[in-house]
Amino acid sequence: MSDLIPNLVAWATDVIHAIGYLGIAFLIALEAVFPLVPSEVILPLSGSLSASGVFNVGLALLSATAGSCAGASVLYSLGRWGGETRIGLWLDRYGKWVLLDRSDLDKARGWFSRHGSVAVLLARVLPGLRTIVSIPAGLALMPYPRFLLFTAIGSATWNGALIGFGYYLGANWEDVKGVLEPFGLLIYGLIFALIVVFVVLRLRSRRS
Repeated sequence: MSDLIPNLVAWATDVIHAIGYLGIAFLIALEAVFPLVPSEVILPLSGSLSASGVFNVGLALLSATAGSCAGASVLYSLGRWGGETRIGLWLDRYGKWVLLDRSDLDKARGWFSRHGSVAVLLARVLPGLRTIVSIPAGLALMPYPRFLLFTAIGSATWNGALIGFGYYLGANWEDVKGVLEPFGLLIYGLIFALIVVFVVLRLRSRRS
């Protein structure tokens, strides 16, 4: 684990340097589907490079937000057009391994029908949740223009804050990297803690 974050930071740096704004969009879209490299690492890096003159900070923000919307749209499509029946069958067959069943699908759909817009907006700033929130949005048949609007607003706000943070730290990448590596570990630790809490609560619920 001690080498994970430095290696991911180095890889993200290489991608961004190699393909520029498309690299930012690609990494953020990838993170929206699978949190391989958290945006808490990618975006301050983009801000630091903007401070050094490599990027325009506005275009970096636009690229990151476009990536967020693209990745979220993929998962939204899986939820909406992948079909509730298929997901339900998958849960019937494999749900026990992830402590979920078909009733959880019904509860998620009902809750999302009532609070979907706020959930999409707020989830963009929460590690892990921003990856999965798009699927129930699709299952709940949330209108895609509304989904895209709230995803863009939430993503642009969060992306702008992190890019601004990197820009504020400045063009000295070694100083920025020294902040990002422990911060990245903190984010992965938070995601792991949330998974542990979910498992413990679900096991207690089933025993009761």
